[in-house]
Amino acid sequence: MEVDVKYRYEMEDDGYSQNQVVDIEYDRCKVLWANVLRVGLIDAAKEFPSGGRATRWLNSDDSSVGSFVWCCELFDWCPDQVRSKARMNYRELRKTNIPADKGDTNGNC
Repeated sequence: MEVDVKYRYEMEDDGYSQNQVVDIEYDRCKVLWANVLRVGLIDAAKEFPSGGRATRWLNSDDSSVGSFVWCCELFDWCPDQVRSKARMNYRELRKTNIPADKGDTNGNC
């Protein structure tokens, strides 16, 4: 994973080693992809039973970056088991509210 050199120096000034910076960036990215997975599962539940874009994403066997399968593999989860658990919990997932704008205004994950 590429880490911005300027950011690396700022972090080193704060006492982090280069390896720690990479680990921090990797963890931030995993948090981002965990949220992609969470929102995708919630959206698929809300589309049920008619289906839609999120449902197609959930049911796809595509393993390219950003796909459902890729997200599961990032966390060493079996895509079929995640799909099964999500479908069993559609009723609860549909109740989940996701704020429209929950981003960090500083551009951080």
